[in-house]
Amino acid sequence: MIEEILYRPYIRCNGILCQICLGKIAFEFRCHITLIYNEYDNNIVECIVHYENLPDSWCLTDIKSTFTINPKNKVADNTIAGFVPMTNILDGYSNEFRFESRLWGDIKKGFTHFAEGDIVVAKISPCLENRKSAIITSLPNGIGAGTTELFVFRSQCVLPEYGLYFFKSNSFINHCIGTLNGVVGQQRVSKSIIESIKFPLPPISEQKQIIEAVNKVFAKLDIIMESL
Repeated sequence: MIEEILYRPYIRCNGILCQICLGKIAFEFRCHITLIYNEYDNNIVECIVHYENLPDSWCLTDIKSTFTINPKNKVADNTIAGFVPMTNILDGYSNEFRFESRLWGDIKKGFTHFAEGDIVVAKISPCLENRKSAIITSLPNGIGAGTTELFVFRSQCVLPEYGLYFFKSNSFINHCIGTLNGVVGQQRVSKSIIESIKFPLPPISEQKQIIEAVNKVFAKLDIIMESL
């Protein structure tokens, strides 16, 4: 795993709420951090503040106010759709999944609905801790369904990539882990807990900056991995 190969404390990002922990490959959101594009062994960090002092253009909201959770699809039963069991969602930070083509009429009941651009996040342990989450793309006819052990998030004001970075962050996952309920092996985070979690919302333009910065970091990590 990357954290076993390379430990780098942090990379700083200018005017955007993004702190990237390379040692753990975890995203922790902060504000007013400066990006340094150095060689990896020269990166340093200075975490200025957390959510208390967001930039004027940002707002601190919650997930319930920012996302539609578990939206429903309404299409004809003979429509080809994508079916995604939990085993088809890769864990970690890969943002990869596989689907199986099914008739919508065969999967519309008893499963979780999603559509193109939605974010899916596992709600059951240990899939949640293992970061089984992804952005849904390239489904047949743009729709699909999957395991009931997923939360689905859809937003008009959050870019999917930015949202996914948040849902893969240590702060989000640790918050959920502290509230799991159920018997061992069947522990889940409840929808009410998810809805109340705070979400730092920047303008779309700064979301794009965060996404670009994160992608640059992972591109560098890919180069390092290929050279080992």
